[in-house]
Amino acid sequence: MVEKSYRLGCDIGGTFTDFVLLNDRTGEIKIYKCLTTPHDPSDAVEHGIREMEKNTPGFVEKTDELIHGTTLVINSIIERKGAKTGLITTKASGMFWKLEGGSGTRLTMFLLNSRSP
Repeated sequence: MVEKSYRLGCDIGGTFTDFVLLNDRTGEIKIYKCLTTPHDPSDAVEHGIREMEKNTPGFVEKTDELIHGTTLVINSIIERKGAKTGLITTKASGMFWKLEGGSGTRLTMFLLNSRSP
């Protein structure tokens, strides 16, 4: 069995896709950046992983965790480029509070477990 010693972080942005590879055993960090492929963002992810594999052969099968993030959705909302959508709900469903809680605003920005008043 192969020892899992890597974690890979990938962030797909509107212009660039960024990668951070962490070797948990040694603490070594490697980074890579490539252009995002708007028609299919997964193409940039695949490209980036293949390029990183050239510099760190064998890391893919030794990767224990892949962490993925993206700003593509929030970018499309801010730029108003997404499809027109709507949400119909009732007070009884509690959906209002779920949406309000998910707005991304926090009293203390870097405390992920902070609660709204």
